[in-house]
Amino acid sequence: MIDGIRTERVNWVLLASMGLVGFLLRLACTTGLIGSDDLVYSKYAQEIANFRYVPESIHYALRYGLTIPTASVYRLLGVHEWTTIVVPLLFSAASVPLLMILGARLVGTRSGLLAGALLASFSVSLFYATILVPEPVAGFYILLALLFYTETDLRRPLLFGFLAGLVLGGSYVTKESAAFVAVAVFLDAALRRKWLVALGLGAGAFVIVAAEHTYYLVATGDLLYRFHAMKIHEATPMVLVVNQNLKYRLLKSYPRLMLFPNMRFGLHSIFTLLATLGLLKWRPPRVQLFILWTVVPWLYLNFGSSSLTHYTALPVADRYLEFCYAPLFLLAGAVLDHWMTEHKWTNRPIVASLALVAAVGLWCGYTSRQQGWLTSDIAILRRIAADASQKHLARVQFVADPDKRWQQSMAILAPRLQVVSERSEADLVIGPDALGLPSAVSVSNAVEGPAK
Repeated sequence: MIDGIRTERVNWVLLASMGLVGFLLRLACTTGLIGSDDLVYSKYAQEIANFRYVPESIHYALRYGLTIPTASVYRLLGVHEWTTIVVPLLFSAASVPLLMILGARLVGTRSGLLAGALLASFSVSLFYATILVPEPVAGFYILLALLFYTETDLRRPLLFGFLAGLVLGGSYVTKESAAFVAVAVFLDAALRRKWLVALGLGAGAFVIVAAEHTYYLVATGDLLYRFHAMKIHEATPMVLVVNQNLKYRLLKSYPRLMLFPNMRFGLHSIFTLLATLGLLKWRPPRVQLFILWTVVPWLYLNFGSSSLTHYTALPVADRYLEFCYAPLFLLAGAVLDHWMTEHKWTNRPIVASLALVAAVGLWCGYTSRQQGWLTSDIAILRRIAADASQKHLARVQFVADPDKRWQQSMAILAPRLQVVSERSEADLVIGPDALGLPSAVSVSNAVEGPAK
């Protein structure tokens, strides 16, 4: 009895410690605003927070699993840069202990710990955890749903299947491709002949989808508004570009990202894939679930179409693969745990290899923070916002602002600044310098140059 209590306490300490480590690593790799998709998600979150939201025919506007939690934070704490990134940060950090709990339930405590260590230091997760994009949030929903799903083996299969379906529905309205994780889980339940669980999964997911489309019918008169809105996404440049060379897109794009070390995946991908080769000799419990969870969404992301009427390959991005790696980490953790148990002499080499992989992941995440997109513009705007706040400037005019991205960014970085259209009314004027970067001058010379 005493040994059991001690073991439980040790497990909780490990769980809390790894969760804290994951959170601190993500803080160390903070990026913040990037001046891209995050501005659009923030815009819709602000509209929801102020009860001004109406559906728009753009996929960003329909990802409520991200925008509603962010809107809730805005409503409570106001619009700032830190309130813009706190939802993905907390959800990404919370995914680490969730994965550990899931691993402990399905395979074993040490397997969960190894999987948690991989996720905590995964450079893709480190980089995107502090950017307002849907993948970190969708990944959390998926892990929570899988936790409910594992509970169906212990008690009340219909109820916990329903809860799992509800949360998987929430992941779908966060990122559409998460629907294929729901398909994978449903297939696992059906192949195991867990019909009550499958019924619960289907009912839970249906509630979310039905509620969403009922809202569209009431708000727009179009029951299939989401599917019609997604057609506009097919004409965007990032979709058109990848469809110009389908052979490369379908056969090389993601395999190159996953099989060769790079700044986004570090050594995690190749290490995990090599570890899973151990499945050829030994298979952990519930291996079917892990394989379906990995393969079904990956097949859609790589070969699927964004259109139901004609083939349009999906755009490529490293973050799209993020929630495919959670089951891979669980598989790798299970294989490594088994190997360490069967061959004691391998413990130190495995731990050393894992430490190297984690260190490289942290290095990749840390050195790539605040890079890409419009982060150089954001860095300048951040300094301008701080200087304007210090000097109590109240009104700003934007000149030649590309797509109003500087204005949208400053609305988050310095929400108290009022935008005016006339220079005579402005305390501060922001426009492009010779290099096209934002530069600020004050009518009263209070702010001079982009670097101050």
